[in-house]
Amino acid sequence: ALAIQQTLTLAQRDKFRLNVIEAFDQPWKRWLEGSVGGNWGIFDRATGTQKFTFGGAVSNHPYWLAQAIAGIVLAALTFAAAMAAGRGKSPTALLWPRIAALAFLPAVLFGWTLENVPIESFSVGGWLRSLVFAAIAAAAPVLCAAACASARPLPPFATLLGRSGQPRNALSVALGIVLIALVLLSIQDALGLVFDPRYRDIPFAPLTGGVVPFLVLVFSTRRPAGTRAMAETVAAAALATSVCYIVPDESFANWQAIWFCAALLGLAVILIRARDAPS
Repeated sequence: ALAIQQTLTLAQRDKFRLNVIEAFDQPWKRWLEGSVGGNWGIFDRATGTQKFTFGGAVSNHPYWLAQAIAGIVLAALTFAAAMAAGRGKSPTALLWPRIAALAFLPAVLFGWTLENVPIESFSVGGWLRSLVFAAIAAAAPVLCAAACASARPLPPFATLLGRSGQPRNALSVALGIVLIALVLLSIQDALGLVFDPRYRDIPFAPLTGGVVPFLVLVFSTRRPAGTRAMAETVAAAALATSVCYIVPDESFANWQAIWFCAALLGLAVILIRARDAPS
């Protein structure tokens, strides 16, 4: 709507002819051109109705109320998890400001994350990936809030994947699973923007919703002693190197890419602070 209305205004002002070549949406183009490729028409393909009124207001998020409620529910669950985990314990210093910092951005972006799932999913694999990313964005603040309240540090990958002989706590296992899934999806997206960036959707919303809670957690708990974790270090290097390519390639004109890269750097900081579990 914005692109067409601005172009029409320019055509009227400078008195040149304009031909809008796509009257109807072409949803099959989403396979070739990403989520926006099938939506350049003035009319909706399924209903035949006009998608917007020329000169009228247009909302990017018509279901904002339901999405806002989803964010409020996520914030409530985050605080509830902290309360449950800290029950019967003396609260750590600045616990509730930390929980607020941990919950704010994930809650704000959760509705946006849910909105993008059907828009950016074109295949079974795409749906699975989008749903897993959304699940990470929902689980990360809740689990990290419980870990903050119980002063439990972020576990290294080796705690979950290796045979350390150490007893496994359910919360640590859940944190490890969510973090590993977040790292795998982030590396996949980062390398995609390095090697095949054309027509690619940028999942800045779910990535931010997953990274921020872990970032707050690692700076709220004491870092364990030990050697630097090799797997986490390699992953952090891959993410940081990808950022060095993506930022100049996409440029600061692509705000979603810059936001995405900032979240990747945050994830790299989380990973570089990891220490291996004792063997």
